Amino acid sequence: SWVGSSTITLTATNTTTSCVSNLSDNSTITVNANPLTDRVVSGNTTCLGQDGTVTVELSETGINYEAFIGATSVGTGAGNDGDLDISINGGDLVLGNNIIDLVATNAASSCALPLTNQATVEVVNPPLIDRAVNGNTVCQNADGTVTISASETGVTYELYLGATLVGTGIGTGSDLPITVSGSNLNVGVNTIDITASNTGCTESLSNQATINVNANPIVSLSINGSELCDLLNGTVTINSSEPGIDYEAFIGGTLVATGVGDGADLVLTVLASDLNIGTNDVLVVATNSTTSCSA
Repeated sequence: SWVGSSTITLTATNTTTSCVSNLSDNSTITVNANPLTDRVVSGNTTCLGQDGTVTVELSETGINYEAFIGATSVGTGAGNDGDLDISINGGDLVLGNNIIDLVATNAASSCALPLTNQATVEVVNPPLIDRAVNGNTVCQNADGTVTISASETGVTYELYLGATLVGTGIGTGSDLPITVSGSNLNVGVNTIDITASNTGCTESLSNQATINVNANPIVSLSINGSELCDLLNGTVTINSSEPGIDYEAFIGGTLVATGVGDGADLVLTVLASDLNIGTNDVLVVATNSTTSCSA
């Protein structure tokens, strides 16, 4: 149909005499354009209790769009010649698929038509946040583990140390261990926050996990070996040994001497029977007897 204004001229005819006259006043009929009704619309997936979104693609400037669930208005937006997002309050949405009808109204003329397409906002249950979680105790530089008890199948779990993502895993329906690289852990207590996500929902678990990292013995201590004649015992001296640290000396794979650090220089005696003529390379391993961390 034609859109715009038309001037209407009226003619009066006497049917008896056939006399004809034009009326002195004209009339104008204005036809306003209807909104376009073929816009593509879509809805998102959201978490129960959270707001949803309906998107009207290629919305028209000057057209107001109103979203309805049944006969209830649940959101409005003004067209912008681009994609228009209309927020739907979570209180108006129910679990499952929510069918959204949209009506487009010309703001100037009030001409209104329903869009031919509907949108669907899917509402899903959030992940369970009460899962029991625990971390382990490791030595410095070793990987740690966080275990999520009774993880939910298909739920993505992310581990954070502060703002840093340090591990991820997908729930299996049973206990889920997630590895945390030792490079992300600090000596001492590492508190891990955990988020759980499914389609449309991300929640923080109510429990935190703790990974305890024990320091390794100091490896930068200077070590001196002795020079001696054949058939005599040798010595290995560990300068400024750490108190309480067990030191073991190896030649090849053979343990040849042990001692416990006392904060002073520690002298380990290597029996002559364990020595060969020439240079004997001695490997010293330091172990914390309390934590079993060694270096």
